[in-house]
Amino acid sequence: MLSYECWFLLSRFGGNLWSETVWACTLLWERSRKVERKKGQRYSKEFRQQAVERMRECDNIVRLARELGVCRRALYNWRDRFDETNPAPARSRELLLRKQILRLKRLLANKTVEVDFFRHALQRVGARRHQKLSSGDNASMTR
Repeated sequence: MLSYECWFLLSRFGGNLWSETVWACTLLWERSRKVERKKGQRYSKEFRQQAVERMRECDNIVRLARELGVCRRALYNWRDRFDETNPAPARSRELLLRKQILRLKRLLANKTVEVDFFRHALQRVGARRHQKLSSGDNASMTR
C-alpha cells in the first residue's frame, strides 16, 4: 500500500513521471527511516547523491530540504563535498567560478568598508574646518 506522500505524488504528477515518483517515494521512505537513525549516524551515500542531483534541478532548496527531511545546510555541504570528490570539467569550472565570486564579494565588502570610513573621516574634517572658519581662525587646510 502506498503511503499518503507517495499517493499525493502520483496524483499530482500522474503516471508520466512514474520513475521520479518511485524515486521520490524511496526518498520519503529514507526520510521516515531518519527518525530511527541514532544520533551521529549518516544518510546512505546513494541518498546523498540522489539528493544532490535533485538539488541541481530544483528551484526551491528549502522545500526540497523539508521534503527530504534534512537540514538545508546539509544539502549544500553534500553538494560541495560531491563537487570536490567528483570534479567533472563543468563542475570544476563551476567550483572555480564560485570561489572567485566569494573572493570578489569579500573584496567588495572590504572596499565598501574603506569607502565608508573615508567618507565619514572627510565629513568630520569638513565639519572641523567649518567650525574654525566660523570662529574666525585660519583654516588648517587650504581650499
